[in-house]
Amino acid sequence: MKKQLVYVRYLAGFVLILLLLWGVHRIAFRWAIQKSVDHLTDTWNVSISFGSYRSQGLSGAVFQKVCITYASGDTLFWGNDIKVRLKLLPLIIGKFQLAKLQIDSMVVNYRPHFLHRNDTTGYASDHQSEKLTINNRLRGLFRKLPATCLIGSATFRYIDSSQWFCARIDSFTIKDKRMQGILHLSDANATSTLECQGKLIPGQYHLAISIRNRQAGDNPLPFSGQKWNLMLSFSSAYLECQLPNATTLLFSVSARDLSLFHPKLSEQAVRFDTSGLSLLIKTEKDYWCIDSVSRLTFNGFTFPLFVRYDYDTVNPTLDFAIPHIEFPAQQLFDALPKGAFRHLTGLKAEGNLSFALRGRIPFGMLDSLYLYSQLQPSSFRIKQFGPAYLPMLNDTFTVYRHEPGFPPVAIRVDSNAASYTRLRDIPKHLIDAVLTSEDGTFFYHRGFNEEAFAKSLAENIRKKRFARGASTISMQLIRNVFLSRNKNLSRKFEEVLLTWLLENSHIVTKERLLEIYFNIIEWGPNIYGIKQAARFYFNKKPSQLTLQESIFLAAIIPSPKYFRYTFVTNGSMKDGFEGYFQRVAQIMLARNQIQPSDTIGLNHRVTLSGEAAKMLISPQDSLLTNPSDTLFFDANEDF
Repeated sequence: MKKQLVYVRYLAGFVLILLLLWGVHRIAFRWAIQKSVDHLTDTWNVSISFGSYRSQGLSGAVFQKVCITYASGDTLFWGNDIKVRLKLLPLIIGKFQLAKLQIDSMVVNYRPHFLHRNDTTGYASDHQSEKLTINNRLRGLFRKLPATCLIGSATFRYIDSSQWFCARIDSFTIKDKRMQGILHLSDANATSTLECQGKLIPGQYHLAISIRNRQAGDNPLPFSGQKWNLMLSFSSAYLECQLPNATTLLFSVSARDLSLFHPKLSEQAVRFDTSGLSLLIKTEKDYWCIDSVSRLTFNGFTFPLFVRYDYDTVNPTLDFAIPHIEFPAQQLFDALPKGAFRHLTGLKAEGNLSFALRGRIPFGMLDSLYLYSQLQPSSFRIKQFGPAYLPMLNDTFTVYRHEPGFPPVAIRVDSNAASYTRLRDIPKHLIDAVLTSEDGTFFYHRGFNEEAFAKSLAENIRKKRFARGASTISMQLIRNVFLSRNKNLSRKFEEVLLTWLLENSHIVTKERLLEIYFNIIEWGPNIYGIKQAARFYFNKKPSQLTLQESIFLAAIIPSPKYFRYTFVTNGSMKDGFEGYFQRVAQIMLARNQIQPSDTIGLNHRVTLSGEAAKMLISPQDSLLTNPSDTLFFDANEDF
């Protein structure tokens, strides 16, 4: 009997302890919920309400009719029948990590102008704190992801004053390390349905997902067009992300039938049959880098990448490279994407090419910026040209120009044409002045001036805009004879490739290129070629131009349409150009292109005597009195 009483007492005591623990658990649960609500409302200035909520087991909770509203009263989040289970061991030490998340339905309405953070604590501005945040952000995200997730339906809406975007999820699941779901995307202009499946292992920081686009083809994905004016589409894609340790990230993405369009990229959509990017990223205490084992692939052509950024408060430095690679020449031309490089379509070549690129940008010492590149041929020969038939430069041909506000112009490159001037009839001091100004190493380089590229890049970084170009005469010639006037990345890459082909196939002599250049160059509003320019500015023949007049003509090549802003109302050239005249004359003198006696009395006070004199600025335009205030110094202007 006594033993039974003892057992009853023990049982009663155990039950009492359980009741006490259950009571403490309920109090702790409600305290944790209230603390989380208070934190969110104080931080983001939102209101949170529940239809009901209750704990479920030791580490679970069930929420009904959860509503989060902006300060304006509009709904940010609404969800129903939300079940959450946390990992027990992390919970004991105060860490909240999801083990399971189940949502019957939810809606998110994100309005960026409505949501404002009230406090900024924890947002360090120094680069070390930011670097640590970046290092741990993905690992922290993986730790927050549940091992099991079941979502019946979810809708995400992005809304601002001028655009909207909607993403709707049907039956998304993560279970037994596998994930799958269907994603419906839409905006005002497009709709897409993406089928997603893959694997997610939060504990190993590993995600792999494959995506199939049901609306493959020319149908662009929603949102990107509205937000960034980028039209993007693909038939299928694969993405994988893994963090093997705290300082290393393995990331790869690939796509089939990738199509990209942006006005700054190309005039039409750029299409890749296959494309991929594989990166090994390392982040250490003082630097981050993309390791040289990383690869970029498009249409079967692969090349390595290397990038390293060193943190330094005085002189942060960016190093980049494409390590030396060798490949059959035809492999490169076959891989060029459709929609770009249309002047190289159908080009056939034999032999091999090798390429290497290295560069360093010391942001605190931009004058020390370094850039080196080399595309070297081996037994290289062009068997068939594309639409850009380079040998035509040795024959007669016509270049067509049509500038807004002017009638179309046909420029005939023909030694028998009345408007044509042979190189031998152009004064040597004019040739030297133009080469000094535009391309001092023209007769020595093979299409490119790396030193000029480095100086241009440094100047553009320093001024945080495109302030200085580095096109050689060969590049300018290719651009004006074969390519359009639209400025985009595809045209620039096509210009570079065509220039390399022109200079390295030895199809045309340097003298012939220079002669064509002097006869097609734009030298004023609808003024083309040296014969028109000499008459327009000085009412002379090219052979009669003086050294002073030649330096002036070289000076206005970057922005010929705006020559009149280089003068003041009395017809004199602005004083800001005196330094330019002196620099050009000094370089020509150092190269023995002129004699010291030629510089006596040389100054920038050029007198116009042709039709150009009638177009000089009026008094109200004379507010532009500084060279830096004029479009003359805008390096964006094609010649």
